[in-house]
Amino acid sequence: MKKRFLVLDSFRGLFACCVVVFHLDVLNSVTESTFFRGSSLFVEFFFVLSGFVLTHGFAYKERLPFSKFILSRFFRIFPLHLVMLLVFIGFELGKVFAYQHGFAFNNPPFSDAQAASQILPNLFLFHSLTPYTELLSFNYPSWSISVEMFVYHIFFFTLLVKGFGRGAIWLLLIATMFYLFWVASAWPIDEVKRGLYNFFLGASLYPVYKKFQALNLDYKLASFLELIALVCVVNIVVYQGNYYVRNTIATVIFGFSILVFCFERGVVSKILIKPFFVRLGELSYSIYMIHAALLFCVTSVLMVCQKFLVVEFAPIIEGKRVLDLGSESLNNILVLVIVLLVVWCSRLTYKYIEKPGQQLGRQCIQMFTDTDNNKKIKAWGSLTPKSKY
Repeated sequence: MKKRFLVLDSFRGLFACCVVVFHLDVLNSVTESTFFRGSSLFVEFFFVLSGFVLTHGFAYKERLPFSKFILSRFFRIFPLHLVMLLVFIGFELGKVFAYQHGFAFNNPPFSDAQAASQILPNLFLFHSLTPYTELLSFNYPSWSISVEMFVYHIFFFTLLVKGFGRGAIWLLLIATMFYLFWVASAWPIDEVKRGLYNFFLGASLYPVYKKFQALNLDYKLASFLELIALVCVVNIVVYQGNYYVRNTIATVIFGFSILVFCFERGVVSKILIKPFFVRLGELSYSIYMIHAALLFCVTSVLMVCQKFLVVEFAPIIEGKRVLDLGSESLNNILVLVIVLLVVWCSRLTYKYIEKPGQQLGRQCIQMFTDTDNNKKIKAWGSLTPKSKY
């Protein structure tokens, strides 16, 4: 059975919660802190970790059919993506009804990023791949899932190359995407470039781990390295300098952090390997994918309340909709309640959407495998000499 990197999973859960807070705008609350304002950077971490984990899971298989690989990835991400897309289409239909009854939202229904023309690009997960589609349309966190699905295809074809050539291709992809990122090339768009170089950096780091995985890292040294990694992560997240410098340094820091924490030997790892954090990591994809819908619901409820109570719970300040319960303490409690609500709902989507989707994927893979085996048996039978008796 393949090793699970439980500490890295825990980080994925924690960072997904940070992204939730990043997308929250609550007046005079923790959401305005520099750390949470910079937490969108954790999406880079998700890409690096994905490259590392998928290399662990697939790169060293003797035989890996394309159908098995792509079906396993498709059914891992698509079922929840599809459900959330339908939820957001439902929101737009609800806005049509609300507009007819005097409620005004930031944008009219089915307009701008939520235009009906963006439904098909979202459905087929290419809304983040071209300059002609809306990157943040409908369930806006799904932009990274769109990029990820594209990267999966490239990753599979690099696996067809064995030995040194595979690593050379990965390094070439990293260097090329970094170069195009820094010269601000129009194509591919930045999000695709970032997805590619982060993912393949993670993939390139796995052979390093594999070479040293038997290393018995001293607890004190491991703890020191883990604390250094955490300090570096916090500092790059709060750094507000040049966009290109920030993203480049973040990639290096996240790569270093993954290499440190994959050994799970230090004091921080001893904390993050506890069941609560591991469970949070298990729910990370649901947390990431459903939070935008829940934030929309909370905002809508407060907008309805302010209409009837004549108290501004969701005012527009400097062109941006914010939430405000009237005091700093209440606003911070609101942030905590929303994050807890997202995590609780993630338990449901994980159980009733993610897990059944993965099970369906395994059944499809098994069906393809059985079909291939039957073909081989028939082919072998046709080659077997027939007896004369």
